[in-house]
Amino acid sequence: MKIFKNILKLTVTTLAAAAVLSSCSDWTNPEPVDFHYVTIGEKNPELYEAYLQSLRDYRTSEHKIVIAKFDNKAGVPSGRAEHINCLPDSVDYIILKNADVISQAISSEMEEVRSLKGQKVLYEIDYKSIETAYKAYAQAWEDAHQPAEPAAEGESGEGESGEQVEEKPLSLNEFVNESVLAQTKWLGEFGYDGVNVVFTSKNPASCTEEGKTELTALQEAFLAPVVDLLEKNPDALLFFEGTPQYLLCHESLVNRSNYLIVPAESASNEYECSYNLNLMMILGNIPTDRFVLGVTAKSLEDPSLKPGSFTGTDRNGYAKTAIIGGAEWVVAGNADVKRAGICINNAKNDYFNLNKVYYNIREAISIMNPSPVK
Repeated sequence: MKIFKNILKLTVTTLAAAAVLSSCSDWTNPEPVDFHYVTIGEKNPELYEAYLQSLRDYRTSEHKIVIAKFDNKAGVPSGRAEHINCLPDSVDYIILKNADVISQAISSEMEEVRSLKGQKVLYEIDYKSIETAYKAYAQAWEDAHQPAEPAAEGESGEGESGEQVEEKPLSLNEFVNESVLAQTKWLGEFGYDGVNVVFTSKNPASCTEEGKTELTALQEAFLAPVVDLLEKNPDALLFFEGTPQYLLCHESLVNRSNYLIVPAESASNEYECSYNLNLMMILGNIPTDRFVLGVTAKSLEDPSLKPGSFTGTDRNGYAKTAIIGGAEWVVAGNADVKRAGICINNAKNDYFNLNKVYYNIREAISIMNPSPVK
Protein backbone atom coordinates (compact mmCIF):
# COMPACT_ATOMS: atom_id res chain seq x y z
CA MET A 1 0.00 0.00 0.00
CA LYS A 2 1.24 3.43 -0.90
CA ILE A 3 1.08 4.81 2.61
CA PHE A 4 3.36 2.08 3.83
CA LYS A 5 5.77 2.65 0.92
CA ASN A 6 6.10 6.35 1.54
CA ILE A 7 5.55 6.85 5.24
CA LEU A 8 5.72 3.54 7.03
CA LYS A 9 9.49 3.53 6.62
CA LEU A 10 9.45 4.72 10.19
CA THR A 11 11.10 2.29 12.54
CA VAL A 12 10.30 2.18 16.18
CA THR A 13 13.51 3.33 17.89
CA THR A 14 13.82 2.07 21.39
CA LEU A 15 16.24 3.76 23.71
CA ALA A 16 17.07 1.93 26.89
CA ALA A 17 17.92 4.21 29.75
CA ALA A 18 21.48 3.66 30.90
CA ALA A 19 21.70 1.25 33.74
CA VAL A 20 23.19 3.08 36.63
CA LEU A 21 24.97 0.47 38.63
CA SER A 22 25.66 1.51 42.12
CA SER A 23 28.48 -0.06 44.06
CA CYS A 24 27.26 -3.26 45.58
CA SER A 25 28.49 -5.38 48.37
CA ASP A 26 27.47 -8.62 49.94
CA TRP A 27 25.18 -6.54 52.19
CA THR A 28 23.25 -4.74 49.40
CA ASN A 29 20.58 -5.95 46.95
CA PRO A 30 20.54 -4.98 43.27
CA GLU A 31 17.92 -2.35 42.40
CA PRO A 32 15.67 -2.69 39.34
CA VAL A 33 16.70 -0.68 36.29
CA ASP A 34 14.03 1.48 34.65
CA PHE A 35 13.78 1.42 30.87
CA HIS A 36 12.06 4.08 28.83
CA TYR A 37 11.08 3.21 25.29
CA VAL A 38 10.94 6.22 23.00
CA THR A 39 7.91 5.98 20.73
CA ILE A 40 7.68 7.25 17.18
CA GLY A 41 5.39 10.01 18.39
CA GLU A 42 7.95 11.18 20.91
CA LYS A 43 10.92 10.98 18.55
CA ASN A 44 9.27 12.72 15.59
CA PRO A 45 5.71 13.88 16.32
CA GLU A 46 5.30 15.64 12.97
CA LEU A 47 6.20 12.56 10.97
CA TYR A 48 4.04 10.35 13.18
CA GLU A 49 1.04 12.63 12.69
CA ALA A 50 1.62 12.49 8.93
CA TYR A 51 1.57 8.70 9.17
CA LEU A 52 -1.67 8.74 11.18
CA GLN A 53 -3.28 11.10 8.66
CA SER A 54 -2.26 8.77 5.85
CA LEU A 55 -3.92 5.92 7.74
CA ARG A 56 -7.14 7.88 8.07
CA ASP A 57 -7.00 8.75 4.36
CA TYR A 58 -6.42 5.09 3.57
CA ARG A 59 -9.76 4.17 5.18
CA THR A 60 -11.63 6.11 2.52
CA SER A 61 -9.55 4.82 -0.40
CA GLU A 62 -10.43 1.87 -2.60
CA HIS A 63 -8.89 -1.22 -1.01
CA LYS A 64 -9.69 -4.69 0.26
CA ILE A 65 -10.90 -4.49 3.85
CA VAL A 66 -9.92 -6.46 6.93
CA ILE A 67 -12.31 -7.04 9.82
CA ALA A 68 -10.95 -8.49 13.07
CA LYS A 69 -13.27 -10.15 15.57
CA PHE A 70 -12.02 -9.73 19.10
CA ASP A 71 -13.05 -11.94 22.01
CA ASN A 72 -12.59 -9.28 24.68
CA LYS A 73 -12.77 -9.94 28.41
CA ALA A 74 -14.47 -8.06 31.21
CA GLY A 75 -11.35 -7.54 33.29
CA VAL A 76 -8.14 -5.64 32.72
CA PRO A 77 -6.25 -6.99 29.67
CA SER A 78 -3.54 -9.38 30.84
CA GLY A 79 -1.25 -9.16 27.81
CA ARG A 80 -0.60 -7.30 24.57
CA ALA A 81 -2.75 -9.75 22.62
CA GLU A 82 -5.79 -8.55 24.58
CA HIS A 83 -5.38 -4.91 23.54
CA ILE A 84 -7.22 -3.82 20.41
CA ASN A 85 -4.72 -1.01 19.83
CA CYS A 86 -2.08 -3.68 19.17
CA LEU A 87 -3.88 -4.98 16.08
CA PRO A 88 -2.16 -4.14 12.78
CA ASP A 89 -2.91 -0.57 11.76
CA SER A 90 -4.37 -1.65 8.40
CA VAL A 91 -7.21 -3.53 10.07
CA ASP A 92 -10.25 -1.48 9.09
CA TYR A 93 -12.93 -2.72 11.48
CA ILE A 94 -12.90 -4.38 14.90
CA ILE A 95 -15.88 -6.39 16.16
CA LEU A 96 -16.10 -6.99 19.90
CA LYS A 97 -17.90 -10.24 20.66
CA ASN A 98 -18.51 -9.55 24.37
CA ALA A 99 -20.10 -6.20 23.81
CA ASP A 100 -21.42 -5.45 27.29
CA VAL A 101 -18.30 -6.24 29.34
CA ILE A 102 -16.09 -3.42 28.15
CA SER A 103 -13.19 -2.72 30.50
CA GLN A 104 -11.94 0.81 31.00
CA ALA A 105 -8.79 -0.08 29.05
CA ILE A 106 -10.71 -1.32 26.01
CA SER A 107 -13.10 1.62 26.21
CA SER A 108 -10.16 4.04 26.05
CA GLU A 109 -8.59 2.08 23.21
CA MET A 110 -11.83 2.21 21.23
CA GLU A 111 -11.62 5.99 21.19
CA GLU A 112 -7.87 5.86 20.51
CA VAL A 113 -8.05 3.65 17.41
CA ARG A 114 -11.05 5.56 16.13
CA SER A 115 -9.62 9.06 16.47
CA LEU A 116 -5.96 8.35 15.64
CA LYS A 117 -6.16 5.54 13.08
CA GLY A 118 -9.67 5.86 11.69
CA GLN A 119 -10.58 2.30 12.66
CA LYS A 120 -14.22 1.57 13.49
CA VAL A 121 -15.44 -0.62 16.34
CA LEU A 122 -18.65 -2.64 16.10
CA TYR A 123 -20.28 -5.24 18.32
CA GLU A 124 -22.01 -8.50 17.59
CA ILE A 125 -25.66 -9.48 17.98
CA ASP A 126 -25.68 -13.24 17.49
CA TYR A 127 -28.88 -15.24 17.21
CA LYS A 128 -27.24 -18.54 18.13
CA SER A 129 -25.99 -17.25 21.47
CA ILE A 130 -29.48 -15.93 22.27
CA GLU A 131 -31.02 -19.28 21.36
CA THR A 132 -28.52 -21.02 23.66
CA ALA A 133 -29.38 -18.60 26.46
CA TYR A 134 -33.07 -19.34 25.92
CA LYS A 135 -32.55 -23.08 26.35
CA ALA A 136 -30.84 -22.41 29.67
CA TYR A 137 -33.62 -20.02 30.69
CA ALA A 138 -36.38 -22.49 29.77
CA GLN A 139 -34.66 -25.29 31.70
CA ALA A 140 -34.18 -23.07 34.74
CA TRP A 141 -37.84 -22.02 34.60
CA GLU A 142 -38.94 -25.63 34.39
CA ASP A 143 -36.73 -26.61 37.32
CA ALA A 144 -38.14 -23.77 39.41
CA HIS A 145 -41.76 -24.56 38.55
CA GLN A 146 -42.05 -28.24 39.24
CA PRO A 147 -45.66 -29.35 39.71
CA ALA A 148 -46.76 -28.74 43.27
CA GLU A 149 -49.53 -30.37 45.26
CA PRO A 150 -52.96 -29.52 43.82
CA ALA A 151 -54.54 -26.51 45.48
CA ALA A 152 -57.12 -27.38 48.11
CA GLU A 153 -60.72 -26.62 47.35
CA GLY A 154 -61.39 -22.94 47.71
CA GLU A 155 -57.75 -21.95 47.23
CA SER A 156 -56.55 -20.02 44.20
CA GLY A 157 -53.34 -20.20 42.25
CA GLU A 158 -52.17 -16.91 43.73
CA GLY A 159 -49.26 -16.30 46.04
CA GLU A 160 -49.62 -15.24 49.66
CA SER A 161 -49.61 -11.58 48.70
CA GLY A 162 -52.26 -12.13 46.10
CA GLU A 163 -49.96 -11.82 43.08
CA GLN A 164 -50.64 -14.15 40.19
CA VAL A 165 -48.05 -16.92 39.89
CA GLU A 166 -46.39 -17.01 36.44
CA GLU A 167 -48.04 -19.84 34.56
CA LYS A 168 -45.61 -20.27 31.69
CA PRO A 169 -42.17 -19.11 30.58
CA LEU A 170 -41.49 -16.68 27.78
CA SER A 171 -41.74 -18.18 24.34
CA LEU A 172 -38.61 -18.37 22.22
CA ASN A 173 -39.74 -15.44 20.08
CA GLU A 174 -40.51 -13.32 23.14
CA PHE A 175 -37.13 -14.13 24.66
CA VAL A 176 -35.30 -13.40 21.39
CA ASN A 177 -37.07 -10.09 20.91
CA GLU A 178 -36.38 -8.92 24.46
CA SER A 179 -32.74 -10.00 24.24
CA VAL A 180 -32.08 -8.18 20.97
CA LEU A 181 -33.91 -5.10 22.22
CA ALA A 182 -31.64 -5.02 25.27
CA GLN A 183 -28.53 -5.42 23.10
CA THR A 184 -29.46 -2.63 20.72
CA LYS A 185 -29.02 -0.21 23.62
CA TRP A 186 -25.29 -0.99 23.74
CA LEU A 187 -24.67 1.01 20.57
CA GLY A 188 -25.05 4.31 22.39
CA GLU A 189 -24.18 3.08 25.87
CA PHE A 190 -20.68 1.96 24.93
CA GLY A 191 -20.06 4.23 21.94
CA TYR A 192 -19.92 1.68 19.13
CA ASP A 193 -19.84 2.58 15.44
CA GLY A 194 -22.25 -0.15 14.39
CA VAL A 195 -23.41 -3.76 14.72
CA ASN A 196 -22.62 -7.10 13.14
CA VAL A 197 -25.83 -9.12 12.93
CA VAL A 198 -25.17 -12.86 12.91
CA PHE A 199 -28.20 -14.88 11.82
CA THR A 200 -28.32 -18.26 10.10
CA SER A 201 -31.84 -19.22 9.08
CA LYS A 202 -33.50 -22.31 7.74
CA ASN A 203 -34.07 -22.40 4.01
CA PRO A 204 -37.74 -21.43 3.55
CA ALA A 205 -37.93 -23.84 0.62
CA SER A 206 -37.58 -26.71 3.08
CA CYS A 207 -40.51 -25.52 5.20
CA THR A 208 -44.22 -26.20 5.00
CA GLU A 209 -46.53 -23.20 4.86
CA GLU A 210 -46.98 -23.45 8.60
CA GLY A 211 -43.22 -23.68 8.97
CA LYS A 212 -42.74 -20.55 6.87
CA THR A 213 -45.15 -18.68 9.11
CA GLU A 214 -43.19 -19.75 12.19
CA LEU A 215 -39.89 -18.87 10.52
CA THR A 216 -41.19 -15.43 9.58
CA ALA A 217 -42.29 -14.81 13.16
CA LEU A 218 -38.85 -15.80 14.46
CA GLN A 219 -37.08 -13.55 11.96
CA GLU A 220 -39.42 -10.72 12.90
CA ALA A 221 -38.63 -11.17 16.60
CA PHE A 222 -34.88 -11.07 15.95
CA LEU A 223 -34.66 -8.41 13.26
CA ALA A 224 -37.35 -5.86 14.20
CA PRO A 225 -35.30 -4.31 17.04
CA VAL A 226 -32.29 -4.03 14.68
CA VAL A 227 -34.40 -2.22 12.10
CA ASP A 228 -35.61 0.18 14.78
CA LEU A 229 -32.03 0.75 15.97
CA LEU A 230 -30.85 1.65 12.48
CA GLU A 231 -33.77 3.97 11.87
CA LYS A 232 -32.77 5.88 14.99
CA ASN A 233 -29.06 5.75 14.09
CA PRO A 234 -28.84 6.14 10.30
CA ASP A 235 -25.06 6.60 10.37
CA ALA A 236 -24.43 3.33 12.20
CA LEU A 237 -22.56 0.64 10.31
CA LEU A 238 -24.29 -2.68 9.64
CA PHE A 239 -22.65 -5.97 8.73
CA PHE A 240 -24.82 -9.04 8.11
CA GLU A 241 -23.27 -12.47 8.64
CA GLY A 242 -25.09 -15.71 7.94
CA THR A 243 -27.87 -16.40 5.45
CA PRO A 244 -29.36 -13.09 4.27
CA GLN A 245 -30.71 -14.92 1.20
CA TYR A 246 -33.27 -16.69 3.38
CA LEU A 247 -34.94 -13.64 4.92
CA LEU A 248 -38.74 -13.59 4.71
CA CYS A 249 -39.09 -10.19 6.35
CA HIS A 250 -37.04 -7.02 6.74
CA GLU A 251 -35.19 -7.79 3.53
CA SER A 252 -34.24 -4.10 3.40
CA LEU A 253 -31.53 -4.90 5.96
CA VAL A 254 -29.58 -6.69 3.25
CA ASN A 255 -29.32 -3.62 1.04
CA ARG A 256 -28.69 -1.50 4.15
CA SER A 257 -25.71 -3.67 5.08
CA ASN A 258 -22.28 -2.23 4.40
CA TYR A 259 -20.88 -5.75 4.05
CA LEU A 260 -22.26 -9.28 3.82
CA ILE A 261 -20.01 -11.75 5.63
CA VAL A 262 -19.90 -15.19 4.02
CA PRO A 263 -19.55 -17.91 6.71
CA ALA A 264 -16.51 -19.98 5.70
CA GLU A 265 -14.67 -20.80 8.92
CA SER A 266 -14.62 -24.50 8.05
CA ALA A 267 -13.34 -23.94 4.50
CA SER A 268 -9.83 -25.27 3.89
CA ASN A 269 -9.43 -24.53 0.17
CA GLU A 270 -10.54 -22.04 -2.46
CA TYR A 271 -13.27 -24.32 -3.79
CA GLU A 272 -14.99 -24.49 -0.42
CA CYS A 273 -14.78 -20.70 -0.14
CA SER A 274 -16.42 -20.34 -3.55
CA TYR A 275 -19.09 -22.91 -2.63
CA ASN A 276 -20.08 -20.91 0.44
CA LEU A 277 -20.24 -17.72 -1.61
CA ASN A 278 -22.36 -19.38 -4.30
CA LEU A 279 -24.70 -20.72 -1.64
CA MET A 280 -25.31 -17.17 -0.46
CA MET A 281 -25.96 -16.00 -4.03
CA ILE A 282 -28.00 -19.00 -5.14
CA LEU A 283 -31.39 -17.27 -5.04
CA GLY A 284 -30.17 -14.14 -6.81
CA ASN A 285 -31.89 -11.92 -4.26
CA ILE A 286 -28.95 -10.14 -2.61
CA PRO A 287 -26.44 -7.54 -3.82
CA THR A 288 -23.13 -8.92 -5.11
CA ASP A 289 -20.92 -5.89 -4.53
CA ARG A 290 -20.06 -6.27 -0.82
CA PHE A 291 -19.02 -9.82 0.07
CA VAL A 292 -16.49 -10.43 2.85
CA LEU A 293 -15.15 -13.92 3.50
CA GLY A 294 -15.48 -15.04 7.12
CA VAL A 295 -12.44 -17.08 8.24
CA THR A 296 -10.87 -17.83 11.60
CA ALA A 297 -7.46 -17.87 13.23
CA LYS A 298 -6.29 -21.28 14.37
CA SER A 299 -7.12 -22.48 17.86
CA LEU A 300 -4.44 -21.90 20.47
CA GLU A 301 -5.76 -24.73 22.65
CA ASP A 302 -5.58 -27.33 19.87
CA PRO A 303 -3.74 -26.14 16.73
CA SER A 304 -4.46 -29.50 15.08
CA LEU A 305 -8.13 -28.59 14.66
CA LYS A 306 -9.13 -28.03 11.03
CA PRO A 307 -10.75 -24.56 11.30
CA GLY A 308 -8.11 -21.97 10.51
CA SER A 309 -6.07 -24.23 8.23
CA PHE A 310 -5.78 -24.11 4.45
CA THR A 311 -4.21 -26.46 1.94
CA GLY A 312 -0.70 -25.72 0.72
CA THR A 313 2.03 -23.37 1.91
CA ASP A 314 2.23 -19.60 1.86
CA ARG A 315 4.74 -17.52 -0.11
CA ASN A 316 7.24 -17.77 2.75
CA GLY A 317 7.07 -21.57 2.86
CA TYR A 318 5.00 -21.90 6.02
CA ALA A 319 1.88 -24.03 6.33
CA LYS A 320 -0.91 -21.90 4.90
CA THR A 321 -3.60 -20.65 7.23
CA ALA A 322 -7.20 -19.80 6.35
CA ILE A 323 -6.38 -16.12 6.89
CA ILE A 324 -3.78 -16.15 4.11
CA GLY A 325 -5.73 -18.59 1.95
CA GLY A 326 -8.80 -16.41 2.31
CA ALA A 327 -6.84 -13.32 1.26
CA GLU A 328 -5.60 -15.11 -1.85
CA TRP A 329 -9.16 -16.16 -2.65
CA VAL A 330 -10.32 -12.55 -2.31
CA VAL A 331 -7.84 -11.20 -4.87
CA ALA A 332 -8.64 -14.07 -7.27
CA GLY A 333 -12.23 -12.86 -7.68
CA ASN A 334 -13.96 -11.90 -10.92
CA ALA A 335 -15.54 -8.66 -12.09
CA ASP A 336 -19.13 -9.89 -11.68
CA VAL A 337 -18.88 -10.35 -7.91
CA LYS A 338 -17.01 -8.07 -5.55
CA ARG A 339 -14.93 -9.92 -2.98
CA ALA A 340 -14.40 -6.96 -0.69
CA GLY A 341 -12.12 -8.49 1.95
CA ILE A 342 -11.94 -10.89 4.88
CA CYS A 343 -13.35 -11.09 8.39
CA ILE A 344 -11.14 -12.91 10.90
CA ASN A 345 -12.68 -14.60 13.92
CA ASN A 346 -10.51 -15.08 17.04
CA ALA A 347 -8.08 -12.55 15.58
CA LYS A 348 -6.06 -12.16 18.76
CA ASN A 349 -4.90 -15.80 18.43
CA ASP A 350 -2.72 -14.66 15.53
CA TYR A 351 -0.73 -12.43 17.88
CA PHE A 352 1.11 -15.47 19.18
CA ASN A 353 3.30 -16.31 16.21
CA LEU A 354 6.94 -17.37 16.17
CA ASN A 355 7.63 -15.49 12.94
CA LYS A 356 6.03 -12.13 13.74
CA VAL A 357 3.14 -10.96 15.90
CA TYR A 358 -0.03 -11.04 13.81
CA TYR A 359 2.00 -12.66 11.02
CA ASN A 360 -0.99 -14.07 9.11
CA ILE A 361 -3.08 -10.92 9.31
CA ARG A 362 -0.14 -8.80 8.13
CA GLU A 363 0.50 -11.21 5.25
CA ALA A 364 -3.18 -11.14 4.29
CA ILE A 365 -3.15 -7.34 4.22
CA SER A 366 -0.04 -7.35 2.03
CA ILE A 367 -1.59 -9.90 -0.34
CA MET A 368 -4.85 -8.00 -0.75
CA ASN A 369 -3.31 -4.51 -0.79
CA PRO A 370 0.25 -4.84 -2.06
CA SER A 371 2.57 -1.88 -2.06
CA PRO A 372 3.19 -0.46 -5.55
CA VAL A 373 6.47 -1.55 -7.12
CA LYS A 374 8.80 1.37 -7.76
